[in-house]
Amino acid sequence: MTTYRVCCFLRRFRPASNEPSEAIGDVFEAYAGADGGSGALGEEALRRFLREVQGEAGDDDVEAAAREVLAFAAEHRLLKKGGGLTVEGFHRWLCSDANAALNPRRGVSSPPA
Repeated sequence: MTTYRVCCFLRRFRPASNEPSEAIGDVFEAYAGADGGSGALGEEALRRFLREVQGEAGDDDVEAAAREVLAFAAEHRLLKKGGGLTVEGFHRWLCSDANAALNPRRGVSSPPA
C-alpha cells in the first residue's frame, strides 16, 4: 500500500499488483543469470547492476550502494537463505524510498554563473 502525505492529510492507495512487472523480471534475470542462474541476485551482480543501470560511479560509491541495498533487504527479510536478493526483494527495493530518483549523496548542483 502506498501512502502519500499532503499537509495534514494521508491518502492511501492500494497497488494494482504486488507482482513485479515483466520488464523488472527481465532485468533481474539478465543480472541474476550471470551468477550461475541461482534465482537470486548476488552481491557481484548487484554491483554490476548499480554500475551499469543505476549509474553509480566509482568503486566506493558502488560498494556503499550495494551495502545499503543488502541492508534494506536484510531489514525487510528479502534475502534468499543462501544469500542474494530475490526477484520480489529486487522489485520492492526498486519501488521503495531507499532507491530514490534523486540521489541525496550526489548533492545539488547549481547552474554555472
